[in-house]
Amino acid sequence: MRSLVGQVREWLADVLGEPGPRRSVTLAVGFLVFGLIFSALAVPSPGRIKPPVAVSEPVVTTEFVCPDFRGSTSGFSTTVVATIPKPITGSSKAGTAALTFINSKPGSRSVVAFDSKSGSAIAIEAKRARGSLVGVGRGGLAPGFSGGQLALQTVGVNRGLSGLHCSNVGSEQWIVGGGSKSGQFTLLYLSNVETQRASVNVDFFGPQGPVDAPSARGIVVPGRTTRVVAVDRLVPGFPQLAMHVVVTAGRLGMAVSTSERRGRIALGSDFIPAAAAPAQSVVIPAIPAVNGTASLVVLAPGADDADVRIKVIGSDGTFSPVGGSRVTVGARSVRSIDLTAALQRENSGLILESDQPITASVRVRFKPQRGSSTEFAWTSATPAITDVAVEPIARKGEGFNARLVISAPNSVGHFELIETTRGGVVRKREFRIDSGKTKSIALGIGRRPTWFTALVRVLPDSGPLYAGRVQSYSSSGGQLLTISPLKNARINVDVPQALPDLSAAVPSAF
Repeated sequence: MRSLVGQVREWLADVLGEPGPRRSVTLAVGFLVFGLIFSALAVPSPGRIKPPVAVSEPVVTTEFVCPDFRGSTSGFSTTVVATIPKPITGSSKAGTAALTFINSKPGSRSVVAFDSKSGSAIAIEAKRARGSLVGVGRGGLAPGFSGGQLALQTVGVNRGLSGLHCSNVGSEQWIVGGGSKSGQFTLLYLSNVETQRASVNVDFFGPQGPVDAPSARGIVVPGRTTRVVAVDRLVPGFPQLAMHVVVTAGRLGMAVSTSERRGRIALGSDFIPAAAAPAQSVVIPAIPAVNGTASLVVLAPGADDADVRIKVIGSDGTFSPVGGSRVTVGARSVRSIDLTAALQRENSGLILESDQPITASVRVRFKPQRGSSTEFAWTSATPAITDVAVEPIARKGEGFNARLVISAPNSVGHFELIETTRGGVVRKREFRIDSGKTKSIALGIGRRPTWFTALVRVLPDSGPLYAGRVQSYSSSGGQLLTISPLKNARINVDVPQALPDLSAAVPSAF
C-alpha cells in the first residue's frame, strides 16, 4: 500500500502539469492541504504529549478572618494572634501583612505592626466590642501567614474557653456538631471580606436525616460585614446537627460557635473546628483524656447507610474500643456514639473507616470536682500534615497550659517542633513517634507567662501526621478547655507549566 505522503506527491505532480488559468489556484489549495497533512503527522497527538509538570511556588496572597473579636462584657476577653512563620518559610522577598476590622475601608492601616525581620507573633487584646478582624498577607509575607483567636469567659452563662484558627476565605465548609434544642445555642458566622454582597446555602442534617430549612437557602451577606446566623431559629429542636455551608456568590470566612446552659448554669462553650470533606477514611486528632464524657459525632451525607469502623490511636498503640468498634450511620443523617470508656484514659486520636463517605467530630465534656457547671471542647476530622502546620495562638502561665497531641496512624512519624514567643525567642525540638501511636508534648518556653506560636514541620522520612493544640485554663470553678486541630499551612502552591501544542491549529479530521 502506498504511503499517504506518496499519494500526495503524485497528486501534486498531476496538478503541476495541468495547463490553464486554474493552475495557480489549484496549486495553492494543494499546498494548503499538504501543509495540513504534514502538520497532522508532525504534531504528536494529545495522548503522546506528557502532562506538564507542576512547579511549587510560594503563595502571593493569604487571607483569613477572625470572626468574633469582643471584650466589653464583665469577665470576658478576646485575644488574636497573627504570625509570619519565618523559621519555616525563610522568605527574603518584600511583602506586606495587615490586620484590619472587616468594616474598615479598603486600604485602611493595620491595627498592629508586623516585624517582618523576626516574624515573631503579634498579640492584641480586645477592650471593647469591635467585630471581625481580617488578616491579609501579600508577597514575601504571604506564605504561612496565619491567625488564631482565643476568648476567655470566667463568669456567667457563657463561661468557657473558646478558641479557633482564623478561617481562610473560601467557598465551602463542613461542620459536625452543635444543636438547637432548648438550652443549646449554635451560631454560624459568615464574614464577607469583599465589597460586593455574597450569598450562601446551608444544608442541615439531623439524627433522622436531612432537615428542611427554607430560610437557610440564599442567605445574603452584605459586603465588608459579618452576619451571625442563629441556628436554633432556623432549625429548632434538634439535639445533634451537622451542616454543609456552600457559598453561591462571592467568598466568605466561616466559623461556628456553640454554647449550652441549664437555666443560669453554664454547661460549656467553644468553637467547632471545620471538619474535613467526607471520605471513606478520616482521622480525628488531639482528643484529650477527660474526667467526664466523650462523644463521637458522625455524618454520612450520601444516599446510602454507612458502616463505620472505629479505632483509637493511643499512647501504647492502636486498638478497637470494646463494644463500640463498629456502628451504622443512616444515610444523610448524623449519629452520636458514646466513647467515654475508650477515650478517658489517655490523650489519643481516632481512625474512622467506612464503606461510604463520612466526616466527624468529637466532643469532650469536663465535669469539675465541685459546682454544677461543666465545660466542653470540640475536635474534628482533619487532613494529614505532610509539610508544615502553624499553631498561631497558645499561652503558658497565669493558669494557662498548652500541649501538642500528635498521632502517626499508619507509619513512623518524624517532625521538628518550633516554638516562637512574642519577643522572638525560638526553641527547636525534634521528635519521633512509633507507627500507630499518639504522643503528648508540653508547649511553652521558659517559666515566665507568655504568648507563643508553634510550628510542626514534617521531616522527609516521616509518614503523615495528625495533630492539634490543646489549650487549657485553670479557673476557680474548674478547668476550661479548647482544641484546635492543625493542618498544612498555605505556604506553597503548585503552578502547572504550559507546553506548546500545535494540534490546536489542526482540524480534528486530520
